[in-house]
Amino acid sequence: MQNHLFEGGEKSILQSSILTKIMAKPITLSQLLGAVEKTFDEIFTGHIFPVLAETGDIKNYPDRQYCFFSLIEKKNGETVAKADAVIWRSHYPIISRFERTTGRRFEKNIQILLYVEVGFHPVFGMRLRVTDIDPNYTLGQIEMARKQVLENLLTRNPDLVELRNGEYRSQNQRIALPTVIKNIALITAPDSDGLRDFMHELESNDYGYTFRVEPYLTRIQGQGAEADICEALRAVADAKKDFDLVVLVRGGGSGLDLGPFDTYQLARDIAAFSTPVITGIGHERNVSIADLMSHTKVKTPTKAASFIIEHNVAFEEHVLALNEMIQQAAEKKIRQLQMDLLKISSRLIPSARQALAFQNHRLDKLEQAALMNHPQRILAMGYALVRKNGKSVQSSTQLQTEDKVEIVLHDGTRQAQIT
Repeated sequence: MQNHLFEGGEKSILQSSILTKIMAKPITLSQLLGAVEKTFDEIFTGHIFPVLAETGDIKNYPDRQYCFFSLIEKKNGETVAKADAVIWRSHYPIISRFERTTGRRFEKNIQILLYVEVGFHPVFGMRLRVTDIDPNYTLGQIEMARKQVLENLLTRNPDLVELRNGEYRSQNQRIALPTVIKNIALITAPDSDGLRDFMHELESNDYGYTFRVEPYLTRIQGQGAEADICEALRAVADAKKDFDLVVLVRGGGSGLDLGPFDTYQLARDIAAFSTPVITGIGHERNVSIADLMSHTKVKTPTKAASFIIEHNVAFEEHVLALNEMIQQAAEKKIRQLQMDLLKISSRLIPSARQALAFQNHRLDKLEQAALMNHPQRILAMGYALVRKNGKSVQSSTQLQTEDKVEIVLHDGTRQAQIT
């Protein structure tokens, strides 16, 4: 605003007839404040001032479409200025526009650039009527704060966080995911859409997978929520259970209240956590610092559950592929062995036939020899076989006088007696 509005202002006020009358004799409070109101109107009416300040306590009434809040200026942690402000119905849409543009809820402790009219009322005192809010200034402040947090993470924790090729890499990201995800620690708000969406997606999977999910319910948004989330992470670690994964999800709402996920302590705790952390905190446009430090970031709680299911599906498909490869390799080996057997068989059969023919020839010779030496043929040549008591006599010494013998000839048998 042009400085000439205040040039000579003090002189004109002191010379005004109103002040002259006020200072002449005692007046009522309403008269004094009425004079102040008139002076305010003379100086500020018709002028809009750009003001940099921090939001204080806020009382928002969406159904009535007006909002009361305080504005504060601090230096070195001390409040040096404070004023009441109001957004009336005619300008109320600037709040939703601010929230959509910045991705932040219009709440306490936000640095903002406002355009205000200065007003004074004898009962309600001085109040700044807000006509507009510049979201770009707040976006710049948020980005500056984010950069400072990231810089602190790098400089204070070189063993946990590094910047490589323009991308932030945390120790948590260097942890390998388990082959199969079964046991899950879930950090989310109680009775929230995030809790319901995650569990529904996980339990209704098409593959019949079952999971053991242990909820750690806590405040997940709003002022100071980062401390509660850090406490939940510590509770998971203190439980000393074999969790395969920690899932941090936030669901529902319009993607606001993401401030806790851009804080130093939460980001550091995630970067240093010994179990892989999956974040699905329900925003589409921005990536939080918690996302940058987590093992894997997804957009929503449903996507977090899908990620887990797809991870297990990939392992199952890998196992099935290996099984198929083993079957194919076994079938190929069997076919090779069958071909080898055929080759061996093709060589063995001729050899076996040759050996069989040779043995048949030997048998023929043996048969001929047997026929040539057959007892009947020998008897036919004039020889005789002598038997005594049914046994063949091989020597004359086996016979005595008067022994009865049997003489076998080729054409019959005769009885005889030795004399």
